[in-house]
Amino acid sequence: MWSAKTIWTGPTELGCPSEDPIPIIKENCRVLKLVEQIYLTYWSSQKILLRYLVLEAALNNTTSATAPYSRNTKAMHDALNARFWLEESGFISIEAKTYVQDITSPLQEEDKKALLMLFQMFWESAESEMDDKDWNDYRDISNPSSPNYILNSKYYHGFYTYTLFKGIKKMV
Repeated sequence: MWSAKTIWTGPTELGCPSEDPIPIIKENCRVLKLVEQIYLTYWSSQKILLRYLVLEAALNNTTSATAPYSRNTKAMHDALNARFWLEESGFISIEAKTYVQDITSPLQEEDKKALLMLFQMFWESAESEMDDKDWNDYRDISNPSSPNYILNSKYYHGFYTYTLFKGIKKMV
């Protein structure tokens, strides 16, 4: 078994190895033995702000939530195009499957901490792109000291998804 740290597309100035994933995947194909498999997994979606769907949609439309993608990112460089990347890189029998993980109350303290870090990772720098009301609502529901802290709701439910792509190196 062999594992690579990352095959993630985006601007190199943001630490991504390349904007175009195909050369990276082709190199992985080159070093694999015949009929070995490659697996690529990507975070693909989330709904984690219970009862605040419009607010979450606005937050998800900020640059901090879409990084490393931008309006200049080529559509074929979106991670959900990995089936294309694998085919272009010499893999066959390509499959894709999305896995859902539910998040349901009651939440343990370590789960709340992890989710709060996730909120911060996605949205903490979004303030300049949000209107005041939405930003104040977000700060209120994401503040552990607030009576409206979303993760303390006994009805909390959210989910996130990962999408896994698999390909087999074809015989040449």
